[in-house]
Amino acid sequence: MRVIILDNKDTEKIVSYFVAYGFDSFIVFGEKDPKIDYEYFGLNGIEIIFIRDFSRVGTRDRILKIRGSLLDSFIIVYSKEACSFDLDMLKSRHRENQCVATLLQRDNRLCAVVCEREIMDYLNAGESFEREILQRIGQDSEISILE
Repeated sequence: MRVIILDNKDTEKIVSYFVAYGFDSFIVFGEKDPKIDYEYFGLNGIEIIFIRDFSRVGTRDRILKIRGSLLDSFIIVYSKEACSFDLDMLKSRHRENQCVATLLQRDNRLCAVVCEREIMDYLNAGESFEREILQRIGQDSEISILE
């Protein structure tokens, strides 16, 4: 499962936490190259791709930009609060619920979203991923929420 990290100053902390749970492939979006030890992670078989992004586009456009490299389920990380959850339980719960997306929330704030490849069917032009697309997925009963 590939991990997508969006504009986060805590990228190395997030990568380290996810690596401890067996994740080994990351795409990081941001304006500045994150302060991360690429050599250390690379020597340990961890793939980290940095995509310099000044465009200020939304999550939907970023997903579409990399959709060719998203061949199965993936997780989008919004904040370091995702590092306070048991990621094995998150993956397990997502599989059990057999839904298109599982939201990880803390205090009603979105920390991460686990997505199946089928989410691409919901990515209509001009819609906000967090407001309109996730809401539509919920209306189709294809979403679960962990808090």
